[in-house]
Amino acid sequence: MFFIGKDKNGLDTLFVQGKQNPKEILMRALNHGCEHVYLGFNGSFNPETENPVNDWNFIFEELIKAKIWLSCEIAEKYALHVTNWDWSNYEKFVPVLEKRQHKVKRVN
Repeated sequence: MFFIGKDKNGLDTLFVQGKQNPKEILMRALNHGCEHVYLGFNGSFNPETENPVNDWNFIFEELIKAKIWLSCEIAEKYALHVTNWDWSNYEKFVPVLEKRQHKVKRVN
């Protein structure tokens, strides 16, 4: 799924839920004038294993060729792996740490 909106800095952003074809992601971003792509929207960054993340690496590597801003909403359990995946070396990449809010029942 794809959503168009503004990020917290006001950039036109294509929000991408789940793994999508990087060519389609880029086409949609360009067609809508988006200079920022936000991967893993709505907690959808869920690689099957922590290393390697082949499908996600492929998407990321294809999109950096376009030299656009990229973000990826990453669950806390993957946060330390960003450097291992070599994503942090791309100067226009901003990892977004996903903070799940737990439903708690108030007991008194």
